[in-house]
Amino acid sequence: MSNYRKGSDFERFVKYQLEEEGYFVVRSAGSHGPADLVALKGGFPTMLIQCKVGPITGADRVAVSMLASQFPDYWVGFATPTGDHPRVKLTRSGG
Repeated sequence: MSNYRKGSDFERFVKYQLEEEGYFVVRSAGSHGPADLVALKGGFPTMLIQCKVGPITGADRVAVSMLASQFPDYWVGFATPTGDHPRVKLTRSGG
């Protein structure tokens, strides 16, 4: 399976998990920008999420940190897979 396919499958998985928790989620497929998903839920901060199946690079951290500084009231961070089971770890950027 290609890295692109692994990444897009993981984005869809995270999107599904958030939708199961009551979020409305928009996926920006192929954008190559700092946010792969935008998640909205009444009463909660908007989430801008960069999904990573590989290592988080310094450039990734800088891009997400810059996004967090532009949107201080939003939750901005990374979604990464955890272990061998289909789970997601959300890590907020320091912004």
